Amino acid sequence: MPVNEGRTGKVDTDKLLDTLRENRDKHAAKFAESMEGYRSTCVKALTEVLANAQAIADSGIGNVNLQPVRRLDKPSSYLTTYDEAILFFSYCNDTEVELTVEEFTKYVLDKWTWSRGFADSHTTYTS
Repeated sequence: MPVNEGRTGKVDTDKLLDTLRENRDKHAAKFAESMEGYRSTCVKALTEVLANAQAIADSGIGNVNLQPVRRLDKPSSYLTTYDEAILFFSYCNDTEVELTVEEFTKYVLDKWTWSRGFADSHTTYTS
């Protein structure tokens, strides 16, 4: 059993909300960048398919294959995850809230179960 498993601690509610909002804003910016890269990648791939199809059709040699060159996975947004957490904690009347280590890792350190996949998608479309 990890040392911190099951441990809890109190954190300032306003500070937690500020951190969640900052993390949300960073996520929104990265998602927007990813979507721009995704759109650009889609257009480039389709332009290449069209150019190849036109070249084959113009040459009269062979058949045009209109199958997609590759699968492009659309980036996912997790803004609702942040919005739900922000809404939940904004309804708290207490100046401090108790978080588990797991919750602290998500809300403050911004390490969610989906973080790796989101980062990989961002890298795919922004590199």
